[in-house]
Amino acid sequence: MHTAFSAPIIYRDLEPNNIIIHQSGVGKLLDFSVSISIPPGETQVEDKVVGTIGFIDPKYISTGFFTEKSDVYSLSMILLDLLIGKKAIHLYHDTNQRSIVSWVKDSVEKDQSNEIVDPRILKERGGIEEEQQLQAVGALALRYTQYNKEDRLEMIDVTKELRQMLKSDCPSSSTRP
Repeated sequence: MHTAFSAPIIYRDLEPNNIIIHQSGVGKLLDFSVSISIPPGETQVEDKVVGTIGFIDPKYISTGFFTEKSDVYSLSMILLDLLIGKKAIHLYHDTNQRSIVSWVKDSVEKDQSNEIVDPRILKERGGIEEEQQLQAVGALALRYTQYNKEDRLEMIDVTKELRQMLKSDCPSSSTRP
């Protein structure tokens, strides 16, 4: 959506309940009711803040301006949500009001990544290679939850990185944030 049209379409409510996975493993987005396009020649649009709490770009919340990178933030939050097996909003209450990002970042910095990963994932995929992939996905997600949008890649670059991780035995983003 960000690159297929002359005016990029920003989804603005990218969260797990708005995604279905087809039998072939392809993700499909549902409910485009709050999506909006960025006018040609512009990089951002100011509009009222909409979306699902826990997945909305904090910079968008504070400024009212959204860009393609606002969706990148939301995708990163979805990756973290899937990795830890808890909804971002529920985790906020479980971790003494800390954000999911700071909780995951602290765990990674303390080399406690396995303690935050959903136990169902570890149970099914307990190998070292899978563990490295999970760490790489976590590191990627943390990199794109930065407050400053300038510190985030474009969505097309994020998807390239994710595809590379899935194809390789040695994840490309194994560096810690």
